[in-house]
Amino acid sequence: MRDVRLKKITARSLALTKIAGSPTRWLALIVAVLIGSVLLVAAVRAYNRVMPNGVNVTKPSALSLLVQGVGKPSGKLQSGLSFQPEADKLRRRLGQRFTKPGRERATLVGTLTIGVQQLPVRIVRTQNDDGEQVEIALGGGPASLTWNRLDGAKSAGGGATGIERVLIERLALDSPDQFVLAQVRGAAYYTVARQVRPVEAGSLDDYDGPVWDVVRIGERQDGAPTRPQSLWRLYYINSSTGFIDKVVSREGADTILAEVSDWVERGGESVPTRIRWIRAGQVVMELSLTNVAHGSGQ
Repeated sequence: MRDVRLKKITARSLALTKIAGSPTRWLALIVAVLIGSVLLVAAVRAYNRVMPNGVNVTKPSALSLLVQGVGKPSGKLQSGLSFQPEADKLRRRLGQRFTKPGRERATLVGTLTIGVQQLPVRIVRTQNDDGEQVEIALGGGPASLTWNRLDGAKSAGGGATGIERVLIERLALDSPDQFVLAQVRGAAYYTVARQVRPVEAGSLDDYDGPVWDVVRIGERQDGAPTRPQSLWRLYYINSSTGFIDKVVSREGADTILAEVSDWVERGGESVPTRIRWIRAGQVVMELSLTNVAHGSGQ
């Protein structure tokens, strides 16, 4: 039994090291990041309010610049989820898990691929008055990785660091549910641009591909060690479907793109069943879900 357990731990460690890579690969990735992909250039340009072709930047309203939901919301969680217009719109689009009791817990089962390693994964997301408790079990074992607003990323009960913290925050925060729940932890929402096109689309009159509204969520500037490593995230909301297609964040000097896709409706709840994390044009991690269930958090 010790040999089997040791093999599982070793496999998991090897898989996690794929996130960081060797020094040679690290140097190459930094060079690649400096070059950038056209998609991420568009994201950075939109964030800095430089007008790319086909982008209409909106002026922030007073409401969009307010920091909402600081601390615990009074009463039920639902009372703190309607301050931000963009978040309120998405929560109603996602289903009933934010508006009706009995759907507070989401259980997600599938496979997490890191490099060439594939691990079974089980993620349980439970809403509470502080936002959400996320529990992650890898390799068929117990849920040893967790995240919540108060404690941040934790591994086996202690503060998570390095590649484990990176993995936890990707799974916990690059999520449509967190786009809704971030207002509870005091994050600030700002609409950066509307009707954003890919750079390659330019101003073509016959372009019929996707366009996005880009919303920036900024974390509280309180210096708490448990706050996310990336102090902001850019969420690309598909103007046609109303769902999130992409999430852009930072990990140190790296820009990370999370592609959110394969949306399905299960039991009246809409969820993405595939997320790919891309760094410098290379896929570094992928989550594929085979089963999603919503139920009571009690």
